[in-house]
Amino acid sequence: MLDLIFTIKFVHVLAVALTFGTWSCLAIFMLLAHRAGNTSVVALTSQFVVKVELMVVAAAMVLQPLSGIPLAYAIGLSPLYEFWIVISSVLYIAIVACWIAAVSIEMRIRGLTREAALASQPLPAAYRRLFHIWCVLAGPILVGMLAHAARWATISLGGGSVETGALVACLFVGIVITPIADRLRMPFAAFAFASVVSLIPGVFLFRMAGGLVALISPGGGASTDLFLSTVTDGITALAIFLAMAFGLIAPKMLIEHFRERRPSGL
Repeated sequence: MLDLIFTIKFVHVLAVALTFGTWSCLAIFMLLAHRAGNTSVVALTSQFVVKVELMVVAAAMVLQPLSGIPLAYAIGLSPLYEFWIVISSVLYIAIVACWIAAVSIEMRIRGLTREAALASQPLPAAYRRLFHIWCVLAGPILVGMLAHAARWATISLGGGSVETGALVACLFVGIVITPIADRLRMPFAAFAFASVVSLIPGVFLFRMAGGLVALISPGGGASTDLFLSTVTDGITALAIFLAMAFGLIAPKMLIEHFRERRPSGL
């Protein structure tokens, strides 16, 4: 049994590493090709990126739930009732949705730049619009992965609460996204929210709603324990929302404050 658990865990960790590592490298390739500004370089890079996305990243993403769910059952967990598994699943769905949209844009970039390269023309204006949209999608994927890793490390390794984990994750997002959004002239709110949307405490909100329905329903047999658990879920959800808001807003305000105070000559 231990050998089976180890094998499934190895496959699952390998799939996660392939997804994160490969996709991060591909994103760097796209950024470097864009900075080069050469039509042929962008065309060849986008063609290579799309092939690797469909051959490697897609397979690794499919492999994650196929190995993760059996692994949870193998170690005696119920995926639908473990909070951290539910949160991870929500994050996974959000990342897959952004990834599918990013790949579709990469395919359009591949077509545009190939035609421009064959005609010996500069990069078209449509490419630059598509690249900015790609950045909006790709940025939250990467930052969201790192934020979730920071949250996991805070809770699992540091022994912090879910509220502290959300605060650390959002502080990281706020620090990273603020200069990127200013550099690319993109809305901070949209960029940051897309990176932390998976941290929204949906489980606590649903449990609180279920508890409220049970409390007000006639003949529901409401008890003190049910009332206390409902209140606790509501307070936890509110604390997570406040931690997320502070974590996103505080770094942005501090960075902009010190940027305004910095002498113009520096």
